[in-house]
Amino acid sequence: MFYNLVRDSSGTTLTLIFSDGDSIPVSSDHPRYDEIFEAVQNDSVSEDEVRQMTNVLSHVGDRLTSLSERVSVAGNNLLFDGDPIRSSIADHILRLLREGDDHGWKGLVNFLEKVQTNPNEHSRESLYDWINGRNITITQDGDLIAYKGVRVTGDDENESIFSGKAIVNGVVHSGNIPNPVGGVIEMPRSEVQHDTAVGCSVGLHAGTWDYASNFAQGRVLTVKINPRDVVSVPTDCDAQKMRVSRYEVLSATEQEFSAPTYYEDDEEDSEDEDFLIFCDWCGVPVDDEGDLYDIDGDEVCGSCQADYDLYDESDEDDDYTVGEHPYMG
Repeated sequence: MFYNLVRDSSGTTLTLIFSDGDSIPVSSDHPRYDEIFEAVQNDSVSEDEVRQMTNVLSHVGDRLTSLSERVSVAGNNLLFDGDPIRSSIADHILRLLREGDDHGWKGLVNFLEKVQTNPNEHSRESLYDWINGRNITITQDGDLIAYKGVRVTGDDENESIFSGKAIVNGVVHSGNIPNPVGGVIEMPRSEVQHDTAVGCSVGLHAGTWDYASNFAQGRVLTVKINPRDVVSVPTDCDAQKMRVSRYEVLSATEQEFSAPTYYEDDEEDSEDEDFLIFCDWCGVPVDDEGDLYDIDGDEVCGSCQADYDLYDESDEDDDYTVGEHPYMG
């Protein structure tokens, strides 16, 4: 069995390559990442045991396995502070764990922890109502992605459609509130309307793609909301909008996010994703397929090829069946 390490913007991924040609990626936020890495480095367990280790739930049984400081799993139960969680989010996290999705469940676990920091029970319930039955997108650190319709000024700036009072990047504004990309918009939580039966009222508003795009006057923004800052979800407009006390403007967009997880550098890297190619041995990105060299079916960069050319043929009988390829860095 071989393995390869690749580091990118979302963390480190250990790719396990088994003798039958099968491969399994294990991200660094997998609960047993360190244990798996040590096992394959030391050739201390069999391939079948390694496969079992990659499945978070396969080894749990009735034993408690921590997913975060407050969220854990035991058997088929997801626990928060030791108490079972009965919700669609809990079921979804367990399903992702069974499927070996190391990235997806981590964001949802962080989301659960942040929801519990919301000081008002009815606000937490409102948030669960808002996400129920919707294809939501969250960040890897557990924040919620929503949308905000704004109007565009003559200077091509973003501002709220209705007037009010809010703090933008630490400065108090009255009237139509500026919404610059990268800006943090906030207001005192005590001033946000808590009553879900009241439709149009005081608060910072964001909502679903359908709601925001129909409401917009020239532009739709993506905004990032910490679950603790959700105050209420009005029952009007089919509960598509929410009132919050704080959000961060991420970007302007012309379409709804389709992925369930949003990475902070998604927008910056989106143009590069189609042509970034990585060396199979050291994981370093190269600009073009022409910069890669084929060695025993692996595509490697020029540096690894040079190292390979310097390889002492007298060492070729060394046992590398488990662990790194001698030129995987």
